[in-house]
Amino acid sequence: MTDPLRFFLITLGSYLTGAIPFAYLIAKQAAGIDIRRHGSGNVGATNVLRVVGKRAGALCFVCDFLKGLVPVLLAQRLLTGPVEAAGVVLSAEKMWLIAGAAAIIGHCFPVYLMTVGGKGIATSLGVFGALMPLPTLALFVIGVSMIWATGYVALASVVCSGLLPLLAWLRGYYASYIGVTAALAVIIAVRHQSNLRRLLTGQEPRVWDRERIPDRDHGVPPAE
Repeated sequence: MTDPLRFFLITLGSYLTGAIPFAYLIAKQAAGIDIRRHGSGNVGATNVLRVVGKRAGALCFVCDFLKGLVPVLLAQRLLTGPVEAAGVVLSAEKMWLIAGAAAIIGHCFPVYLMTVGGKGIATSLGVFGALMPLPTLALFVIGVSMIWATGYVALASVVCSGLLPLLAWLRGYYASYIGVTAALAVIIAVRHQSNLRRLLTGQEPRVWDRERIPDRDHGVPPAE
């Protein structure tokens, strides 16, 4: 039986880790800007890529991915048995899922930025890369292929998140995993609604479209 306090602390730690605003911190360090005031205003890797550059965007993606992956791996290591709290018994697998959900919520609603966060794609990849590795890998390949073909990150994000609960069901994962991935697909679609509207009107920028900003020291666009 897992100690309820351990479960609580790991869940809280997952939220606080997920809430680390790497996009904000990387853009501030690399270009001296508040990423919320540039590009789409989203605190995420795609906006950092467009505004600051490829290296900064790639670094942000990796950091956001890891802040979803690491909390779940830690939960899988430390939460190995069921926990009972307030008359409710949670299996280890459900606790891992809750820890992962906390990390995604932290990314989308970070306490450090007054709950103004990103859209949760890279962090969700990290979470479900640990919980559902094969379906997540398959969707990552599909998503990268869609981005390569179309240039639209938002389209790939919405399509792949919508396929995740289907793959979870086909692979025979727990009902709770299917339910959470379905809810996540809806949340991601809602958080991308402005992108979807721009797609319908032909105004959505592609991943390689850049908003150039002055270098903070030399007044020239930042180097790639």
